[in-house]
Amino acid sequence: MANHGPSYGLSRELERKSQARFNLTEAHEVLLWIESATGRQFPEDPVALEDSQAVSEVLKDGISLCDYVSRRLLELNSLEESDQPHIDESSRHQEWLSTR
Repeated sequence: MANHGPSYGLSRELERKSQARFNLTEAHEVLLWIESATGRQFPEDPVALEDSQAVSEVLKDGISLCDYVSRRLLELNSLEESDQPHIDESSRHQEWLSTR
């Protein structure tokens, strides 16, 4: 999520509804499940995350989700090993993500 400063009117109302629906316990469970399914640890302990913004930051780069999808497709024999998508974990990609 981009930091656009304070929101007003309809934007603020939608933001509040989104925050009201967010369940931190469920987010912790999902993040722990992603870690166990991929074998890839997040940079921060998922249980230590305190709000939706922190959860968004952990998932922001998409690497864990791409890794999960790739593993799942391989399990289903939908992809050959050579056709597996490349996950770009380079520092240049990380720098680009940090500006978003």
